[in-house]
Amino acid sequence: YWSTFQGLMSDRQSNDPEKFIAEFPDACRIAVAPMIEAAGTLFDFDYGEIWSIAVYALNEKGDLLEPVWWDRPADHPSQDNPRNWRPGDGHVGSAFMQDRILFTTDMGSDDAAMLLKPSVGNVRDYDADVYRSFVSAPVLLDVQPQPFRFGVLVLSSNVAGRFDENNKTIVAHAAQVL
Repeated sequence: YWSTFQGLMSDRQSNDPEKFIAEFPDACRIAVAPMIEAAGTLFDFDYGEIWSIAVYALNEKGDLLEPVWWDRPADHPSQDNPRNWRPGDGHVGSAFMQDRILFTTDMGSDDAAMLLKPSVGNVRDYDADVYRSFVSAPVLLDVQPQPFRFGVLVLSSNVAGRFDENNKTIVAHAAQVL
């Protein structure tokens, strides 16, 4: 499916940056749809589990990762747009800044989680209950002379231990497709 998606997107590719940015959210939806539809099998999501998936892009100033596409169940406590992240802040900003895939099994107890918690200004009351496990992968654009760090693809779950090395590979592949 993803190779078909890449073919479709290359046919639609534009050298116009404004058109690219305008079409990118729809491209995210198309690219990530198979992963969401198979989430029960790929990630063992259970009925009633609170999960989210989002794609963030670095804004023009280069100081914020802003959500460009997201999906989550209707009962997710965050009903607004996902929050913005500064590079290096939280799981999203850390994956971007470190330019590598990060996964955390339990933000409540992992030693690494202490380094990935959001800054005080970006914390929400429900974070500890909703965002327990994460997989975050940088999205790179394959441009010359070298790849360009565009943003981050992130999945989260309220279930500790939800994500593992296999999930990390799946999310990394999805980020490459974007």
